[in-house]
Amino acid sequence: MRLNRSTHRSSTVNLVPMMDVLMTVLTFFVILSMSLSAPQIADIQLPRNVPGKADPSEKITPLMLGLDAQGQIIQGNQVMESAELVKLVQTYFQKQSNGKVLLVADRTLSYGKVTQVLQGLRRLGATEVSLAVQPE
Repeated sequence: MRLNRSTHRSSTVNLVPMMDVLMTVLTFFVILSMSLSAPQIADIQLPRNVPGKADPSEKITPLMLGLDAQGQIIQGNQVMESAELVKLVQTYFQKQSNGKVLLVADRTLSYGKVTQVLQGLRRLGATEVSLAVQPE
């Protein structure tokens, strides 16, 4: 009596489609992380970084204001007038009495204009103003 032996093919897993999917997912996350790396305010060129120390224990969300090359004050992507800026800063400090302002000023802007804005912010109650710089 002869048994009918069937030939068994070993099953294989094709890895190429799985690798394609993984590369697509990896590419997606790389692009996503690059777009979320730093908040942007319009088209402003920051000055270079000078090493310093920051206090990591503070968790205050700063009010981000931008100063473009023409000296216009920007909040988000919107140019602000002086009256709007006064209202914005006063509202911010009413909500956060120990708040901070982050000033993102274009490096081509004159020092005098930055000083004028800093003095105006001080008059509105901003005692702590940080200037953003571009890391080297």
